[in-house]
Amino acid sequence: MSAVTTHTQPSGSSPPLESPRGSLNKFEAKFKSVELERAFRDAVRDNDRIVLSVMLGLSAVVPLLFSYSDFTLHGFGKAFWSLTAMRCGFAAYSLVLLAAMWRTKRASSADWALLVLTLSATVVSFNVGTTRPPTYLLFVTVDMVALMGFYFILPNRWLFQVLPAITYTLSTSTIVLFYKVDVSSIEFVVIFLSLLLVNATGAYVSWNFHISRRSRFHALLMEREARSALEDAMSKLDTLEGLLAICANCKKIKNDDDSWQSVETYIADRTDAKFTHAVCPDCSRELYPEFES
Repeated sequence: MSAVTTHTQPSGSSPPLESPRGSLNKFEAKFKSVELERAFRDAVRDNDRIVLSVMLGLSAVVPLLFSYSDFTLHGFGKAFWSLTAMRCGFAAYSLVLLAAMWRTKRASSADWALLVLTLSATVVSFNVGTTRPPTYLLFVTVDMVALMGFYFILPNRWLFQVLPAITYTLSTSTIVLFYKVDVSSIEFVVIFLSLLLVNATGAYVSWNFHISRRSRFHALLMEREARSALEDAMSKLDTLEGLLAICANCKKIKNDDDSWQSVETYIADRTDAKFTHAVCPDCSRELYPEFES
């Protein structure tokens, strides 16, 4: 078995791994390219759906569990039925969104629907807070947990996480400032600064998470493009292999049609290799002894 292998370099230079289409809009924490952003959202859709399913399931159940507190405070009065209607509406919307989420393929539609849900949570929370006793401040802790859920768990665009979180914070601050009594200035400042700290931490961690996910996705795409370019280059390598019948005297090679060709012609016809001629030292001494010292 003999083999003749020639390597030909593909024409043109390889494209750079960094591409303008992979650049990020750091303010919105997403790709500048609409197509690349859509590809990223499609790639993470299944994982985000699982997280969102858990969130929506909890959103449908947890608010209803607090109906008992409404009954304890208001009995079957008007406030109870009003809060119950809002809780049931919120739970129903969560279930509808849960069902629709598994059918829609447009991430933008899901983002807007999820934004409406989080803003609705702010409305429900505000109405619940205004009906609690004037000295009741435990809801602030619950609201902080909700804020962390907006930032750390909710699979939505970064700006669509920040907007409802800020609205929720303003709602909580309004309740503490105008609907609660015996809240000193120090207590209000502590509560407000705590909410501000949760928002600042949550916004930064969420922003960094969005940027990091997209950076890893872009690196993966670049790796795939580089691998594809390498495979394309490898496919352009011309290889001769197998048993080659070569004349022991003149070194011509036998073709498939039983004709004989010179080595140069045989290889040039089957590869991109080109030949130039020179004289090796041994042949030079044999052919031109007068030039040898």
